[in-house]
Amino acid sequence: MRILMTCQPAHSHAAQLVPLAQALMLRGHEVTVATSASYAGQLNEHGLTTAGVGPDFLLREGDPIYESTVGARLFFGFVDLVRADTIADVSALGEALGADVIVREYAEFSGLVAARQLGVPMITHGIMHRLPPPAVSRIISELERPARAAGIAPPSTPAELYGDIYLDVVPASFRLDWEATEPFLLQTAPSQYEGAGAGFPEPWLSALGVDRPLLYVTLGTLFTHNERVWRTLLEAVGNLDADVLITIGPDTSDAMFDSPPANVVVKRFVPQSQVLSRASALVCHAGFNTLIGAFRAGVPSVCVPLNADQPLNAAACAAAGAGLNLARNARDSRGPIVDASTLTAHEVQDAVETILADESFRAAAQALGQEIRSMPSAEDTAMAIEQRLTTSAATA
Repeated sequence: MRILMTCQPAHSHAAQLVPLAQALMLRGHEVTVATSASYAGQLNEHGLTTAGVGPDFLLREGDPIYESTVGARLFFGFVDLVRADTIADVSALGEALGADVIVREYAEFSGLVAARQLGVPMITHGIMHRLPPPAVSRIISELERPARAAGIAPPSTPAELYGDIYLDVVPASFRLDWEATEPFLLQTAPSQYEGAGAGFPEPWLSALGVDRPLLYVTLGTLFTHNERVWRTLLEAVGNLDADVLITIGPDTSDAMFDSPPANVVVKRFVPQSQVLSRASALVCHAGFNTLIGAFRAGVPSVCVPLNADQPLNAAACAAAGAGLNLARNARDSRGPIVDASTLTAHEVQDAVETILADESFRAAAQALGQEIRSMPSAEDTAMAIEQRLTTSAATA
């Protein structure tokens, strides 16, 4: 098969697609990943054939396109990225490749429109929890305008939105109330893809967590500019009898980290699998990929959700017993988000000490990790896709 994948330009979106792309390539299929030109270059470094489509941007704070779409309207801003030039680029690329199927990640919608224009099957690859039904209905409604402008009938149901197959990466015990199974869903294990790969840990990392617990602190790569949250976290972890590693991401100002507490090491990036394999606890923003990594390693989490889908993840983590959720502010459609003005160092410190002292949190994280390992691999998923599409073609 000739397979065109479409992806928003961010690691958190590509992470779930890359292992499947690699598995399909190993099975002899031709795979091309379409994203923005700058991010396409990054994916090229990992052995993927890519193509730049639409405007050149990255999903990160400060990027003008990001700020006017996703930055302004959260997930609904992804619909604003369904632009005529992007649709035209994706459709032209699909036609030039002779694409037999389009695989889009959950937040990329130009691939959906292009698949309908080309008349080929479409697969949606989950990258997070599915949105609640009211939000899904709103997405369908907002897609009507760009779909009709492109000359196609817009999707009218969740099944049409997801296409022929939805690849669900959420383990059953981490699902939210509305995430029921459907006939068009295929379960697939969430990815642990880390870009350049884990490799071997640096000697400085191997020295951490030997004589006392290692605590890993991260706010991911996107929502890392909240100085007040960082200062609260620094104060909290400085009071702990633990080794602490903090990763601050590629764009965060390092001014506030010039003189960290004596027990704290600050880095911009460390492959999280290297850290979590030796960590006793995690303090994080409750990003989906970060929590999945913690579950794989059996590490309990203190969740400090700040934005995006993080409130959903934090609530699900706490409900599963694999961590604590420090969000306390008024509930919106996603759930509570941490209020930086009221979050205290004592609250964070107390939460870390609680999950370190109570083994039930680690046991719940370990159970989720075992569940993830029992889900179909990328290789299994590639074979299931082949079978499902072959069967559909034979009965068409």
